[in-house]
Amino acid sequence: MLIGASAGTAVLTLVGGLSLIGPWLKVMFSPLITGMPVWKLCPAPNIHGLVTVLGLSPRIEFLLAGLVILLFVWLCLRVNNFELLLAVSLICGLLVSFHNFAYDDLLLMPVLVLVSPIRMLRNLTGLALTPVVYLATFAGGLYSAILPLTLFAFLGAVWFVHKGRYIETGPVGQDIASSQGRAGFLNIGSATA
Repeated sequence: MLIGASAGTAVLTLVGGLSLIGPWLKVMFSPLITGMPVWKLCPAPNIHGLVTVLGLSPRIEFLLAGLVILLFVWLCLRVNNFELLLAVSLICGLLVSFHNFAYDDLLLMPVLVLVSPIRMLRNLTGLALTPVVYLATFAGGLYSAILPLTLFAFLGAVWFVHKGRYIETGPVGQDIASSQGRAGFLNIGSATA
């Protein structure tokens, strides 16, 4: 995504000069193109839609996107669990993507499978997949902020679960905190949970 944005900005600058960047940014941050389907005017369930619904400035959008990217890079350096990193990359992609619609949130289904051993993350992903949250996206107004806020809560839970520790994948369904030398802190659910 960043490579595409950089390439598009470079081509725009080469073709039209620096004077086109200002109007282009105005169009990109216009409330008219927040990922609204024509058949239902609802903000997109991502950072851009959240900022639009809450009436915040584009600077807040850049800040939130930067925080999501920094968290992802931090997790990539700290976590050695491919399934969890894949789930986090899907969540981060949904949040940062400028052209995300409600039906793109079907990508949360594999996230639910990938994080199923960690109860807190499984519950948050399950909540995001409920019909109530999905239909709230189409309700418009502040209700449409529920899904992106749930995705932010997921990222916060991942940070909370893994802060300050290097996580390795142990036996199937079990994470081992290698720096702590103990398992079980992650609140890993069993088949009966």
